[in-house]
Amino acid sequence: MKGEKSLLVCLGALWGLVEVTVGWGLHFWHVVGKGEILFLIGLFFMIYGIRRTGKSYAAIMIAGVAALIKLSNLVFPAHYLLRSVLNPFVYILLEGAIVTVVSAVLFKLFEKQKSLFIPADQPAIKVNWACSASFVVLAILANLVRL
Repeated sequence: MKGEKSLLVCLGALWGLVEVTVGWGLHFWHVVGKGEILFLIGLFFMIYGIRRTGKSYAAIMIAGVAALIKLSNLVFPAHYLLRSVLNPFVYILLEGAIVTVVSAVLFKLFEKQKSLFIPADQPAIKVNWACSASFVVLAILANLVRL
């Protein structure tokens, strides 16, 4: 259990550092599609955490750590504080919540359903399939959130 928490904190810290450095640069130079780029990076860390722990709440824990680290951008010069720091902070938390809910729903769906594609005696495949299936849903929801 202690190893899981430290893994989630490390993943959140890595995502937060990417948000602080790469995200600040993308916002500073007004790159088109910066939200999608940063979401995919965050999604990688969240799905990796879910796969390693097997718990859907891992995503919100990782996002919480990353969002707290994102607040360190308050010391960087920014054109717009709201757009370059506070909005991404809220978006990171929302992305973590969305990934947590979608993965929890998919876990429940695959627990109850005996599917032809997912053998019931192989939980690693179940988690892998649930994470992979969530990519499409999460990409759509993330674009709606970042509007």
